[in-house]
Parts: sequence; C-alpha cells; structure tokens
Amino acid sequence: MISMFREPPQRRIENMCGKFGARLMKSEKDDGRGEKRAPRGMVFLNICQCMEQGNIVMLWGFYCVIFLFFITAVCMETKRVKALKNLMENSLSASVLAASLYDRDLLMDEKRVEITDISGSYDVFKKCLKKNMDLFEDYSFKEGALGEGKVTVECFTVYNVYEDRVLCTSWDKTGKMAQRVCEPMKAYSPDGKRIENTSVYGEISLNVTLFGGEKTVAVSKRLADLVCEESEIDKDEGD
Repeated sequence: MISMFREPPQRRIENMCGKFGARLMKSEKDDGRGEKRAPRGMVFLNICQCMEQGNIVMLWGFYCVIFLFFITAVCMETKRVKALKNLMENSLSASVLAASLYDRDLLMDEKRVEITDISGSYDVFKKCLKKNMDLFEDYSFKEGALGEGKVTVECFTVYNVYEDRVLCTSWDKTGKMAQRVCEPMKAYSPDGKRIENTSVYGEISLNVTLFGGEKTVAVSKRLADLVCEESEIDKDEGD
C-alpha cells in the first residue's frame, strides 16, 4: 500500500481500476473561462479507494438504517394520530348521543320530541366526554392516555324544533350560553346540516404534535338527530 501511493496518479488508477480509470484521469475540459477543471478521474479514484477499503458498504448501510428508522417513526406517528382521531370521533359521537337522549323518558311517555332540561343535557355531554376520552376536569389527558394536552369544546348546541320555530341554545368554548330563535327548516348546524328535528350538536378540537415537531389542530363534529337516533335504538332493542 505504501508503494502504491508513491506512484503517479495515472499509474495508481491503472493498477486499481484498469484502463477506464486511466482514461478518465487524462480527460480534462475547459469550463468556458479558460480554466481547466479537475479530471473526472479524481472522483473515480476516490470511489475506488472507498470500495477497496469497504467504506462505501458501511456508508450505504448507515444510510439504510437511518432511512428505515425514519420510515418506522413516520408510520408509528401516523398510526398514533389516526388512533387519536378515532378516539375523538367515537367519544364525541357517544357523548352527543347521551346528551340527545337525556329526556328520553319524556319522548317515551308523552311522545314529545323535546329536550326540556338543556343545561342537564350539556352536563351529561361534558361528563361523558371526559369519561370516554380519559380526561381530567380541566379537559387535559390523564397520565397514560392516548393523547396529550387539552381538549377544547368548541361548541355545544341543543336544537328544540317546534311547529312554528326552532329554539337554538348553545355554549361556546368559553362556556358562555346564548339563545336564538330561527324559522322552521331555516336553522343549520355549524357543519352545514339543516335542522329538521330536535337535535344536539357537538364540536371538539385538540392540538396535535406531529413527527418533527409540526403542530396541527384535529377537529371532530357530530350532529345527533333525536328522532333518527331514537328510531335506531328502538330498532336495535326490537332485534
């Protein structure tokens, strides 16, 4: 090896890489400014030296390990975010359904499609949401839960539909309550659905940290129609 490095570059290439490397060593091109660039053979020489020492194999192996690690991390993070999104949607659906059926006895006994205790319905929604998503009283995730941070109840609305009007009672994310009256068939939920029967609407959000530190907001929305939900429950009980 010592004697090889004392040889001229062309002879070293010829010994290591054959005549093809020697021809590359001789080729020089003008870069357009009257200066000659370094022979392409110098790059070829470096590659040959790396191959002789086994470094290129180690280098490719290192890159493969890094690539596999990156792919695995991305897949695991994608799976976690998907599971968290499913948890939000399922928990919200169950909580809104429980809130819409808060006055079920009134519907069963008097055949009145109405939620009379609106505040009680809202309390049931909050209680069920915390239980389903494993949250503390301040809506932050408990230790060991799937998510992290705090869940925000963006909106909760009860729509009582009467023959001549629709009474909308809603709470925003600050907990402030507001009421408004709409004409029949002219009331719409925040997600754009027309209110035809007494219904309950819920919307929650959560800040999610993605792979690499990027942040995004996951939002889930659910509208429960009391008439439709009751019909489905009666059908299931009949089966």
